[in-house]
Amino acid sequence: MDVKQADILTVKLDAQDRLTVDGDTMAMARVGKAVEQFAAVSPRHRIIAVETDRETSYNAYFQLQDAIVKAYRRLKCPPRIAETAAYGLNDK
Repeated sequence: MDVKQADILTVKLDAQDRLTVDGDTMAMARVGKAVEQFAAVSPRHRIIAVETDRETSYNAYFQLQDAIVKAYRRLKCPPRIAETAAYGLNDK
């Protein structure tokens, strides 16, 4: 399946639970709105790529997942989420 880079929103949580969306720092409270605005263009063809560090807290991870799912529910469309865990990012 070919996917255009413009159809992927990359959301990252680092080891300190700092959230970035396409490289821009964002508060957890705003991520749902950002996802909704991104996906509203074409919800069935947009992908949310979630990347986490192995030290990301479960609480932050589940808050992020909840925000994404709620955003898609408001759009009445199931989310397409690609997840990766960034193991060993700080290992040398």
